[in-house]
Amino acid sequence: MHSGSPAVAPAARRIDFLGGPLDPVTMTEAVAAVERMIETRTPGQHGCLNAAKLVRLQQDDELRAALWSCDLVTADGQAVVWAARLLGTPVPERVAGIDLMERLLDLAVERGFRVYLLGARQNVLERAEAVIRGRHPGIVIAGSHHGYFRPEDEHDLVTRVAETRPDLLFIALDTPKKELFLARHRDRLAVPAAMGVGGTFDVLAGVRRRAPQWAQRAGLEWLFRLAQEPRRLAKRYVVGNARFIALVLGALARRERGLSARSRPDPAAAHQPTVLFVGPAPTARGGVAAVIAGLASEPADGFRIDVLPTFTGGGPLRKLASFALAIPRAARRIPSRDVALVHIHVSAWWSFRRKLLFYGLARLCHKPVVWHIHCSRFPAYLREARPLERRIVAAALRGGHSVICVSGFVGEQITDELGLPVKVLQHPVPRLELGEPQGEVVVALGELTAAKGTFVLLRAFARVVERIPTARLVVAGLGDLADATALARELGIEDAVEFPGWVTGAQKSQLLERAALVAHPSFAEALPMAVLEALAAGRPVVASRVGGIPEVVEHGTNGLLVEPGDVDELAAALTRLLTDHPLRARMAAAASETAQAFEPGAVLGQLAELYERAWARIPARA
Repeated sequence: MHSGSPAVAPAARRIDFLGGPLDPVTMTEAVAAVERMIETRTPGQHGCLNAAKLVRLQQDDELRAALWSCDLVTADGQAVVWAARLLGTPVPERVAGIDLMERLLDLAVERGFRVYLLGARQNVLERAEAVIRGRHPGIVIAGSHHGYFRPEDEHDLVTRVAETRPDLLFIALDTPKKELFLARHRDRLAVPAAMGVGGTFDVLAGVRRRAPQWAQRAGLEWLFRLAQEPRRLAKRYVVGNARFIALVLGALARRERGLSARSRPDPAAAHQPTVLFVGPAPTARGGVAAVIAGLASEPADGFRIDVLPTFTGGGPLRKLASFALAIPRAARRIPSRDVALVHIHVSAWWSFRRKLLFYGLARLCHKPVVWHIHCSRFPAYLREARPLERRIVAAALRGGHSVICVSGFVGEQITDELGLPVKVLQHPVPRLELGEPQGEVVVALGELTAAKGTFVLLRAFARVVERIPTARLVVAGLGDLADATALARELGIEDAVEFPGWVTGAQKSQLLERAALVAHPSFAEALPMAVLEALAAGRPVVASRVGGIPEVVEHGTNGLLVEPGDVDELAAALTRLLTDHPLRARMAAAASETAQAFEPGAVLGQLAELYERAWARIPARA
């Protein structure tokens, strides 16, 4: 294998980039290096490295050997420059083949170097040659030949080129044809500087347009080319770019193993495979964040949990910033060797769309994916989605190892819509040993919104106060506080209602201890954490007969179910439980018994089995 001319200084700085050679030089340094190649008068060769070529040489030994035999290899694609920098190998700039050729043509005019053009169709070649003569007056073109020659004609063609004694040979053939041609005939050609230029002749001849400068700087030149030739380039760019990303992520993971070790604070757990949660931060507000916090605090047996937060709370700008920061973290974390699988927590609509990026990274890195659907509206999202988006959602869910849903109500609808098996797994909630409640306090946990039934609850409670003047209502959560306060004032119950805001931890436990019962008159739910936490605290529940709530709240046993939006029925149910102490005590005992089904030990055992099957690539089962 030719190792490169000693006269070419950049070879001393050559790096191995994802298995391919790369000389980190500027355009000026590249021109100077080619000039030195010509001055040595020994056969020399320049090569270009882009994303597509890097992907191809992973399985093409001949192409890889041909590139390593080049005297100079520059970063032809912007993606290569960015990836090299990401991996800690600074590349000063992109040296695009077409730009380097123009600079070398200027050099040829200045130094009197002879140029040979080989490649493209005959009519394209002639037009390109005419353009070159017009742009570079005084250029010496020693000869030219089209690129549609047969293998048996190569010997005569090489002889013809060599006889013209060019200093510069530009060969416009596709990869890997041009690289292998130059490698085979390097010595017989005896050209001091041979360079493959791909489709440059087509651009010079006006057959194809080059992407505008902004697209080149943004690394979107490939997209511009794809738009011009979708049939020819679709596979190369769509599939090839995905494989290139996987290559870079794999290299990044190997480089970052030292950093990933820092995420293992428990040395005893270092040997355990990691499940990477993708979703809201455990410290964020909301039901999904509460689930993630619970699962992360008590991992499934045999696994450790790491959380990749895509949302940390706050307004739209903070949400956007959280998501943007999650992307590079995912690029570093998902390929890590310790990550056994990726567990993605989603709601619907944009929550799912955003998470598709992390699903794609996991699939590129061959990591199993567990989808965890928390939203009762997910089936509605499927029904309302346009056909293309519905196919994408279906493909993503099928591409995961398994789909988890918190209620059979939602799971059955997803199965009906997509024909997918769905594992119903309730949220793990530890039981709370609380004392007897003091007084007639109704507690509601969650958002203060119309969808959660906040305003229906306030209207119903106004009727309760008419019967039980000592009753109190605590509505804990965030949302439409101003409207809720105004309605309480309008109903004349502002002194009987508290709005403590969002509560967690000890505050929530103290609130549940005060509660005689928990109300959750929502209009749509999967299986809300507030209901599970109420049952785990041994408190009867008055809730709407929606979603998965009837799966855990049995009417007349551990709570009462009402129709959503029915103020009269809700008021009657609240009054009944507040006034009938024996009934409330029986329901409290039944609530504690129900909660055994979703104690952490029971739920995490099922989750551990699911993780084991996913890690071992054993098909999921509902």
